[in-house]
Amino acid sequence: MQLRLTDQELTLSDGTALRLALPGPTPRRSRAPWLFIGLTLALAAYLGWWSQQPWLFIQGPTLISQQTPAGLAPLLCQRLTDDLGPHQGASDPWLPAPAGGDFKGRCLDGALTLETLMAKGLIFMGAPVPVLAMDAIATEHEWTLRARLNGEQLTANAPLAHELTLLPSFQRLALGSVNPVFAAQSQIAEGAYDAALASLAVSHGPEADLTRARALYLAQRRAEAWQMYEGYDAGEYQGLVRIALARIAADDGNTESALTMLESAHSSDPQLRVDVALGLGQVALAQQWIDAVEEPAQWPLRAQIAAALGQHDGVIAALSQLPSQQLSSAQRTTLAGALRMRARYEQARALIADVDSPGADLVRAQLQFDRGDVDAALRAAAAIELPAARNWAAQQWAWDNQPANALGLIRGGDDASHALRFEALLGLDNEAAEQAADAMGDDVSRAWSHGRLALARGDTTQATAIQQRLASLSPDHANHLGALINTALGFDEDAAISLRNLSKTAHWSRHRFIAAAQLGQATRSQLSAGEQRLARVVTVQVEYAMAHDDAAVAAQLARAQLQARDDAPGMALWLARAYRSQGLNEAALDSYNQLDLARGDAEQAAQLAHELGAFDRVSSWLAPHATQLSKPAQGQLLNAWIETQQTDAAEAWIRSAVVRAPDDAQLYVYWGQVAEGSGDLIGAISKYRQAARLAPDFGPAHLAWALALEQRGERNAAFKRMAQASGELSDDQWIAKADFYTRAEYPDLAAQALDQADIGVPALRLKVAALQAAQGLNHAAHESFSAAMSDAVEDPALWRTWGDSLAALGQTTEALDKYKVAVRLSR
Repeated sequence: MQLRLTDQELTLSDGTALRLALPGPTPRRSRAPWLFIGLTLALAAYLGWWSQQPWLFIQGPTLISQQTPAGLAPLLCQRLTDDLGPHQGASDPWLPAPAGGDFKGRCLDGALTLETLMAKGLIFMGAPVPVLAMDAIATEHEWTLRARLNGEQLTANAPLAHELTLLPSFQRLALGSVNPVFAAQSQIAEGAYDAALASLAVSHGPEADLTRARALYLAQRRAEAWQMYEGYDAGEYQGLVRIALARIAADDGNTESALTMLESAHSSDPQLRVDVALGLGQVALAQQWIDAVEEPAQWPLRAQIAAALGQHDGVIAALSQLPSQQLSSAQRTTLAGALRMRARYEQARALIADVDSPGADLVRAQLQFDRGDVDAALRAAAAIELPAARNWAAQQWAWDNQPANALGLIRGGDDASHALRFEALLGLDNEAAEQAADAMGDDVSRAWSHGRLALARGDTTQATAIQQRLASLSPDHANHLGALINTALGFDEDAAISLRNLSKTAHWSRHRFIAAAQLGQATRSQLSAGEQRLARVVTVQVEYAMAHDDAAVAAQLARAQLQARDDAPGMALWLARAYRSQGLNEAALDSYNQLDLARGDAEQAAQLAHELGAFDRVSSWLAPHATQLSKPAQGQLLNAWIETQQTDAAEAWIRSAVVRAPDDAQLYVYWGQVAEGSGDLIGAISKYRQAARLAPDFGPAHLAWALALEQRGERNAAFKRMAQASGELSDDQWIAKADFYTRAEYPDLAAQALDQADIGVPALRLKVAALQAAQGLNHAAHESFSAAMSDAVEDPALWRTWGDSLAALGQTTEALDKYKVAVRLSR
């Protein structure tokens, strides 16, 4: 009998069913309800957490332009969310810290994440979600940017440039949409005070009003700033308000009121109290406050005092007391700046290697400048949105004789800004420089500037009177001005004494160098590599070398400057003058060719170009000054016009010249060439005939006549006339004669004409050689080939022809060498 097990039953082979109580599996309860409950609780917890986060979802930015590449919008959004925050103004202790600055930015249109998935779901259900929609539309001349948040829209414009350059504009627009105070504080950090005020136009409250007050103060609207601050002289911001009022009072000259406000600002930031105290000259008071601070917190404040006093070693000593990992980004930047001033460049560079701030960017640009990379450093500094960076770049460009670049960066109305304007304009626009000097509030700076201006105008009497007044106000300013006056009067020993009495500080290092260089006593090592490359510093050394007949040194200085700089104003002209003084005429001509020359320099350059036969340069240099040229220069210009086929200008001049000198055969040749250039061949022949009648032995007249006859197809007449073209021909005229005979297939006569020229014309000589070979003049062909052939010639036929001539002369070995070259070139 067989048994078959089926589930929990046994069935016999005859079909009888037996139910057995066999042990079966334990029944399971379903887990689905508990899993659902768990997921629901987790989702509720996440939703609760999510709703408490300061999210800011950015939609776009949508870029509407015909040339925008695909994929750029997500990149812009990612960079925007990575760097979106009120960081630029948040570290300024003069500004209140706005609430709500810790929002979390996410790209709504980017890669899907749990946060963006939740946001899209809530948006679909109609729940409120903070979505900042941004777009940019390219018009003909600019970008129009828009940002919409909570039904409010802001717009801005940006220059028409690559889309990635829109990132700062998008950042400002986004900050302004979230909270106008953020945008205003970032604009204040950039020095855009009017823009900050515009951002706050409809915002009120303590944060907005105190930010507005700071912008008003920095925009030199101190009375309005005072009134705005006074409204908050109680409560949470009392310390900030009183220290700000103390600063305004100090700026207005109300020292007593400033001290009263300062001493009552007990709750203000110690950094601000020290700053104002130092501004009032109260170093002892600042030191007293620092002594009351616990020791670890003292060192940054002591560094602040040292920095204000220009004591770089003091800054280094103070901040070195703190472990490097405890230094804030601002303190590391301050320390790096002090290390730089002590030429400890590598330490400074390493200290701020990972610091991302405008201040650190400025120190990096300054370190690049100190290495001698002036142009890149100044471009980098000018692009930093920081007033100190713009002012530093403006100062360097002023010393680099690039006033337009300097003036474009100066925005302030304080004495420092007026001093920068004066430095940029002095000697270039003295009227504008005088206005900048008059605007200075400080008596010493104003007097010193007027003294230098008097010297620039050659008025040593007025400069001396100013120097005498300065003696009782500032010995350093008086000594510097005295050195300049004595140098101008030729009293070099007295000038040297004044320089020795000038303080040896960084503030005076460049002025000391310039004054010493005028005496031939400058030492370049006292300046950084970048300072040594500034145009004003190099020019004074070149001028001294040229004035003392040392053109080789002048050329070396000028050449080094041109090699080191992308833009070296005026240096190519000095190099040309130095080369010419040494007799290096071709080099001088190349240097002149880089310049936009004034009339006097143009005549000097054209004289050299005329001697060298560079007629195109003669016309390009002299034509702009045609009505003001001297008589020799006018003759050079006419010749250049004729040589360069500027026939209208030449004809206008030649007609008046022939009236003055009717028997001058050269003028008739010129006139014929002008007519020929105008297409009047018959008229040209008439003028050449008249020139030959006036001077039968005047070779250029016969040469020009023969060439004109050739153009008319009168070959025999041209050949007879060319035979008379001899005597005093220029190199170009001998070459023209040789070319004529080559076209006529008289290679022997062409070779004779070429031999008369002092300059070689390899291409024409090779044509002559080929003709000589074709006519069986193998010896002459070999000589012509030897004179003109070089490895640069890649025409295999010429090499083969040369080989044939050598073979005909029995020089088989040499012929074989030429054939090998021909075969190689034919491959």
